[in-house]
Amino acid sequence: MRLSVHRSKRSGLFSAAVLVFLIIAAAGPGTSNRLGLPAQFARAAAGPSVTVLPQSGPPGSSVSLSAVGFDPSLAQKGLTADIVFDTGSPIDTQKLVVCAAVPGAAPTAGFGADCTGVAVMEQVPVNALPGPQHLFIVRVGAASPSTPFSVTAADTATSTVTETVVMTATATLTPTDTLTPSPTSTATVTGTTAPFASSTPTATPTTAAATAVPSRIPSFQPIHGPLPIYRLVRTPPPLSFMLGQLRRLAPHPNVISLLDQHGAHLVAGYDGSRLAAYADLETGDSAFFPALPESGPTIAPIGRLVIAAQFALRASGLIPRDATGSRLAQPLLAGTLSSNHPRTARSTRLLYFPVTRLVGAHPVYGPGSRAALVLGPDGSLRGYLRQWRTAVLAGSLGSMRPASEVLRSIQAQLAIVGAGSPVTLDSISVAYYDGNRSYLEPAYRFTATVHLNGAAVDHVIGYEPIAVGEPEPLPTLVPSVVVTARSPGPVDLDSDGIAQFVARGPMPTWNQDAQAFEQGILSFWPRASGSVAVPFQVGSVSAPRPFTSAAGFGAYANSARVLESEAPGSRGHFTTDRYCCGAVTIASIGGLGAAGRKANGMTFWIARTPSLVASPDDSAAPYNEWLSVFAGLHGVVGYRTDIYSNDGVAGPFGTDLAMGAPVVSAWLLEGAATSAYRGGENPLYEGSSGGLRAAPSGRVSTLSACGHDGDTMHDTASLPRTTCLQSWWLEE
Repeated sequence: MRLSVHRSKRSGLFSAAVLVFLIIAAAGPGTSNRLGLPAQFARAAAGPSVTVLPQSGPPGSSVSLSAVGFDPSLAQKGLTADIVFDTGSPIDTQKLVVCAAVPGAAPTAGFGADCTGVAVMEQVPVNALPGPQHLFIVRVGAASPSTPFSVTAADTATSTVTETVVMTATATLTPTDTLTPSPTSTATVTGTTAPFASSTPTATPTTAAATAVPSRIPSFQPIHGPLPIYRLVRTPPPLSFMLGQLRRLAPHPNVISLLDQHGAHLVAGYDGSRLAAYADLETGDSAFFPALPESGPTIAPIGRLVIAAQFALRASGLIPRDATGSRLAQPLLAGTLSSNHPRTARSTRLLYFPVTRLVGAHPVYGPGSRAALVLGPDGSLRGYLRQWRTAVLAGSLGSMRPASEVLRSIQAQLAIVGAGSPVTLDSISVAYYDGNRSYLEPAYRFTATVHLNGAAVDHVIGYEPIAVGEPEPLPTLVPSVVVTARSPGPVDLDSDGIAQFVARGPMPTWNQDAQAFEQGILSFWPRASGSVAVPFQVGSVSAPRPFTSAAGFGAYANSARVLESEAPGSRGHFTTDRYCCGAVTIASIGGLGAAGRKANGMTFWIARTPSLVASPDDSAAPYNEWLSVFAGLHGVVGYRTDIYSNDGVAGPFGTDLAMGAPVVSAWLLEGAATSAYRGGENPLYEGSSGGLRAAPSGRVSTLSACGHDGDTMHDTASLPRTTCLQSWWLEE
């Protein structure tokens, strides 16, 4: 494997390499034998080393890779490392982190099980030569950021787990050049920048020009050579696997055949009236929504769980073997706690293992190529999601766009983001995009932050074509539909309807995700084929309704059974007018839901606002401000961290809800499966103090009336005002 270090986008990419060759001698099972190596190779303890622990040997199998011994300052500077197989196939990118402290040992940095205790599983490329050895090259940061070096490793390909011994030696330095583009154009938008703390909107927005272009251009290396493109073809649905899991996990299984609005044929497995699983016979998409256990065993060692997840991924056959690669991402722990129990009673009941798709070293983003496994604390498989079609090589793109043109196009997209507030372009990286259509295509992925009064108030993701003549149009930040502002008024919805709320202002990503949620809801009105009755009915969907003030929010929310809101904000409040104004605090909302003598009221709130729904890990008293809101409300799902406002979670989650999936379980699964917050470069953002902080992590969280965290959106029974709330949330 070869690993090339990326300096943070602010400092450019360094491709200089001092080669260090590393030989790994695999001993017999249960032994550790250094064999007869020349003395010049015996330097493992004195410097950085890489360990490969094979789980099996053939091409397409996986090995565990660890790197240790690097200067901790490299991790503090945000360096990452690219892993490449010696055939030239890029495999993965790993961020260098400070390793777990060892008593008596000096601090060190690296990644993998030898560093953090969490295994990094890599796949041997399918084009690897057969035989007992596979070669990898790993390039990581060395003594200074400008002099990375390489490591070559050989692992014995056996079907038995073996131990390895690592040796090192040095070779030569080879510098190369990189391109650092500079700004080429500017753009302006209009709007106001009233203080964020304002609780009332301005009467009439003034027309004041505000720069909405990057104040800093991150370094990036444009592509000059051809890149492969892939056609996506149908992957057979894992029907037998899904039905086997249903028999194993559902106490009251019931399988029916469904058709969606477009005639797609699905097989749906219910546990009573709750959708437990489905398999789409047309697209091959499939999911199993895990039941949320009330109790569970003590969590097993994380290394054992990683191996169990890797085995489950291979055994299930969920991910097809094709021209692309895949790897398990960092597992996410699902914590839970009730407001009626002390904080020490919190526990981890489930573990979510996202699966990242790779084209070489480049991660794949978009609504397609999404997958995740859900394991119990004992390592048993409890659920999964697979939206992943087989990729077939369809040629290459050779006419590349110049860097200056790419930057101008990015600036044109960002010119309509921010509602008049400054926008910072944070990163540009090479990736692949899966629009869940016909092609898997290369793209420049960029991230940006909107600032107001020195604080970050929004984060967005965008894409630009790498080559001239893209096979399919990439998504753009430019809105396709303009939503006209309207004052609050009567809502024409039935009692089972779905309402939407979108903050007022030119913030296209909030509207785009609202539209994706509506399309998800409307894409699947389940109806039975034959005489089997579907165990629920679905109401209507309203158009997104922008508000200009906080007045009437509670009345609007209670006019429908389900509310999906898209609004900026932070812990405890959101805004209804751009990023600044019309603030609504959770404490001021009052009761939501049908309780007591109320005939109608909201049952679920999908609150897409950053950090709005705190978990017990985020706040000493996360339930206090929400208890007064639950006046018959069944649940609220949202985020406990910063987010990208176009992270792609809303659309598939809407489809899950329409099919009858349990709200909390579906939200946790979709939040874990999205590719928006993982893979490739993890950009750093500059805070108001000038320091660096982590990029949005998009960690989801939920609150439910105790005993109702398994409800679907079609559970509309009136509940009494609750005095007990149950939290579920995801954490690293």
